Amino acid sequence: MKKIIFLIFIAYLITLSFAAFQRNAIWNNVIGLWGDVVKKSPYKARGHYNLGLAFKGAGRFDEAMLEWKRTIDIDPLHSWAHDNLGNVYLMRGDSYSAILEYSKALYTNPMNAEAHYNMAIALEKIDKHDEAMVHYRKFIKIAPEEYRDLVMQVKNKIGNNN
Repeated sequence: MKKIIFLIFIAYLITLSFAAFQRNAIWNNVIGLWGDVVKKSPYKARGHYNLGLAFKGAGRFDEAMLEWKRTIDIDPLHSWAHDNLGNVYLMRGDSYSAILEYSKALYTNPMNAEAHYNMAIALEKIDKHDEAMVHYRKFIKIAPEEYRDLVMQVKNKIGNNN
């Protein structure tokens, strides 16, 4: 009887080890991890947003944009998804689409410092310098401590433009 219980325990242990090994393969890669989250929870914005960040980190911008659009479909008020979508548009030279997304990001969260900074850059690209200065000043005012170096750069830039 003890031998049977021991064999059952060993079989159970092997099964759990195999399952852990399979999970580790998924969790070893950030795209795989968030892809698994999205697969299991397709109607939650967080998984799609983070999968978009993972795709962006891998230089897969088209896929990142799709995930951020899905995020916005699920949660239209997701400021960070609008902001990141705007960043890809801006990177691709589409300043007007970027400005539209930054506007949505700021509408949903006026305290999104990154969106103010990004909006200022996009506005400068279309020669709307006065409007850009408004957003640079707002960025300086609300930026968290982690943006200290960027705040100093913006302050220098504004000082040179006044």
